[in-house]
Amino acid sequence: MAKSTLSPEERAAKSREYQRAYRAANAEKIHAYKLQNYAENKESILAANKLYRQQNKETVAAANLAWAKSNPDKIRAANLKWLLNNKDKHNELARDWFGKNPDKRKAAYDRWAENNLETIRYHTSKRRLKLEEQMPPWVVREELNAIFKDRPDDMHVDHIVPLRGLTFDRYPVSGLHVPWNLQFLTRSENSKKRNRMRLEDHATCGAPIE
Repeated sequence: MAKSTLSPEERAAKSREYQRAYRAANAEKIHAYKLQNYAENKESILAANKLYRQQNKETVAAANLAWAKSNPDKIRAANLKWLLNNKDKHNELARDWFGKNPDKRKAAYDRWAENNLETIRYHTSKRRLKLEEQMPPWVVREELNAIFKDRPDDMHVDHIVPLRGLTFDRYPVSGLHVPWNLQFLTRSENSKKRNRMRLEDHATCGAPIE
């Protein structure tokens, strides 16, 4: 047998080329084998993968980042699927992050606001219309304006009984835009409350809890 005249690098390149061609020609066969092997050796494979990730954190992180940059559509689809299936968990994680990172949250919102002025105007107009609908004609507007004017810089004006929301025990409720239905809350408290009454809000407005 004639001795190969290829260098080690050339032999390695030729081997890689052969493996690529083999995988392309036998994709279904290889996939079926991987599924069967995983089913038969799931625990050992997961343990080996975990150990590899622990020992090669930087390599794995770099590979994940490179894949994410090359597959933005798949990343968005996967994130959306997770959000749809984990809404409560996502909201809990978001509120926790917002509470711990107020400066980052503000900076992120400011960046978003610069590019979404029309969206902000639309929601502001919609919010103003909602307030008008929930404000009785006999309300003294000056009293309402005074509350918003006296609001501390680090506080939000919140409706004790939401304009459209839920009681503490999840019954639908519709509050009014009136002075005695307003209170000051911190950004974090207001974010956690959302459109649901807190337990202490029932005591404030005298609403029963079953």
